[in-house]
Amino acid sequence: MSYNGAPRTASKKPGMFLPHPDEALAIEAPAPRLSFEDSLANRKLREAESLLRAATAMGRLGAWSVSVPGLDVTWSNEVCKIHEVPVGYKCSVQEGLAFYAPEHLPRIAAAFNACVEHGTPFDMELQIVTATGRRVWVRAIGQADRDPMGNIVRVLGAFQDISHSKALADERQRLADTLAETLEGLADGFIIVDRDWRFVYANPEACRILQRSHDSLIGHHLWEQFPAAVGTAFQHEYERAMREGVKVELVEHYSPLDLWVRVRAWPTASGLAVSFVDISAQKQAEAKLLELNADLEERVQQRTRELHESSRELEALSYAIAHDVRAPLASINGFGKALEERDGAQLSTRGKHYLQRIRAATVRMEQMTEGLLALARLSSAELQREAVDLSSRSRELLRTLQSQDIERDVVRIVQPELTVQADRTLLRILMSNLLGNAWKFSAGKSPAHIEVGTALLETGETACFVRDNGVGFDAEHAAKLFKPFHRLHSATEFPGTGIGLAAVQKIVRLHGGRVWAESAPDGGATFYFTLPTA
Repeated sequence: MSYNGAPRTASKKPGMFLPHPDEALAIEAPAPRLSFEDSLANRKLREAESLLRAATAMGRLGAWSVSVPGLDVTWSNEVCKIHEVPVGYKCSVQEGLAFYAPEHLPRIAAAFNACVEHGTPFDMELQIVTATGRRVWVRAIGQADRDPMGNIVRVLGAFQDISHSKALADERQRLADTLAETLEGLADGFIIVDRDWRFVYANPEACRILQRSHDSLIGHHLWEQFPAAVGTAFQHEYERAMREGVKVELVEHYSPLDLWVRVRAWPTASGLAVSFVDISAQKQAEAKLLELNADLEERVQQRTRELHESSRELEALSYAIAHDVRAPLASINGFGKALEERDGAQLSTRGKHYLQRIRAATVRMEQMTEGLLALARLSSAELQREAVDLSSRSRELLRTLQSQDIERDVVRIVQPELTVQADRTLLRILMSNLLGNAWKFSAGKSPAHIEVGTALLETGETACFVRDNGVGFDAEHAAKLFKPFHRLHSATEFPGTGIGLAAVQKIVRLHGGRVWAESAPDGGATFYFTLPTA
């Protein structure tokens, strides 16, 4: 006989399996008188039945039977609930099979027929469509029941709603697939070994880094595959991680593969997980960089030695030239003075003028030579940094300038408690030049204003400044001021050697600072410089 299922009838809702015969048939009869032992046994039986009913309800597990050859269908109450039909629902085999989803119907029909005809048991997971239209995953189990002659008299089975467990299984599988995709796509190598140190997982990147095929790793012993790692930090740290249940990290070199790896390993419930990155290229770059740095450092030291030697040679040359120049200049000036004293009366007016210009030029040349020597000495000066009271030093220098020119009307403003970290001697030269220039170039003003103070820059630095209200200069030419012998005013108008501001710049740079000027013609000038503050 064969049962392929049939369309559901309109007369009643389709179903497959009905209550157990003991649930469906209740025969009323006079209750016999029971002994105490029988009453106790019946009570225990009722308790067992209650527990069984509770278990089947909680497990959504029901029973069914189909008689052979009559094909009468019997469903338990739980089977009716799973199909969402009333308890006691009656249906034919065809109607019961029709509950199965179309894609599963051929399988369950074939399995049921095989059980009816040949006694072949079945245990299958399939989907049904309940009377309300819901799809539900179920587990259908069936086996043949035979009489003493071996004839199949009915098919008995169990029926369970497994939607929840199926959903959990599907979710676990989804998570497992997602995890597998993630691990397979990792840029890091990733392996898992069990507690016997056998590979149970290796992603493609791990196989690439370790230069092994997947099959040559899975199931094989870690230390047998990589014997050179035995006794190294790899083995020590892996064993410590598994033994102590801690995460370990290390950077090590594996010689047989000439491989540098950064490794993180942590224990799992079944063994050890290891993530690692090939950093061989990085290590090679670091080694190359160290080599280049060492070479560069040697070259810098060599260049520094050469610069020091050149500096000493230039300094010696400067002294030699300066001394060699000073001697003939002194002679020229001396002979000029002697000529003026001895034969000056015999000279014409023009001759006297020429002689005075010669002597003045030699004096100026000597001053310039002295300035060059002073600038050369600055180049070799060794700083003795200390806290210097710049306010006190400035007031002292301004008093000296005032004493040399008592008639001048000068307003002197010095910010109090201004202290810097500097070489005391060099700072005096710096301020002497700046205040001397301010005094000189403000000579035409009455009153003249000279100020020493500090200003907060946009960079957050604090700069010292010397400001005057003198003749000023064109700001476009400010950079020339700090070059030796560059002047923006004639020597006849404002005397000087043109060395002072070059010395100022040299001193500021020796201290690691910077100097600059702001001005406008007839608008005064401000010279800023930065020094470490105390």
